[in-house]
Amino acid sequence: MSERIARVFATIAFSMLWAPQAISQEPVARLHSSDWNERAAAFASISDRKPGFRSPRLASELLGLFKREDGIVTSAVRSHTSVTEKYGEAFGEYYAEVVDACVSYCAKDGFLRVVLADAEPGSPVRSSAIELLANVFDRGFSQMQQERMIDAFIAGVLDSTTITNRYAGILVLAKLASSPRGFTAARKEQMHQALVIGTSDRYPALRIEAVRALAKLRDPRDRALFTRIAAEDPAVRTEAVAALARLPR
Repeated sequence: MSERIARVFATIAFSMLWAPQAISQEPVARLHSSDWNERAAAFASISDRKPGFRSPRLASELLGLFKREDGIVTSAVRSHTSVTEKYGEAFGEYYAEVVDACVSYCAKDGFLRVVLADAEPGSPVRSSAIELLANVFDRGFSQMQQERMIDAFIAGVLDSTTITNRYAGILVLAKLASSPRGFTAARKEQMHQALVIGTSDRYPALRIEAVRALAKLRDPRDRALFTRIAAEDPAVRTEAVAALARLPR
């Protein structure tokens, strides 16, 4: 064998050794199993092999898997059953991994469509969806997509039906409103007004968080609000006094 031919064969062998392993149809098919344990095993199998869910076809399969597992979680919560109680802790860990992978590889609009639906009024997982949106806010979403998330956060604060939804919304807005982001003046005002509304919530814990959030903004317009709260709301007086001290003179 000539030296040139030997080099060609060596190159081919090296390429075969290090090329990404093709993912067979078998684990992909198991992503559609009726048994979540099989789906979890298939998910792990694909994740552990290159290119994982990076290819467009497998990213689409991953989005379908996320939709299915999200539906299971929503159904369990709607029936007032703990997901852990019904499926065990392992399912919760698996679901978290699916969510994380989907944020990384799924089409952002597709992922967002699912979670925003979960954050709609009347959804049994609304507060969890708001928290999830907050956690993934900076993971590659466009400004337009982030604006849709902020709409969900504000709507959560204004939800008169459930304390957990309002609490989740207030905590997220507190974080965003005080961050050095390039929000428009109109958007900043929307977030500010939502937090002002939060200061009159019937639950003291929410009023406290709303005042703490507004204190971070250091908006002189809130002086009268903080003064009134300090005088009239004993449960929030400490936070209101501290907020007043932070305002620019």
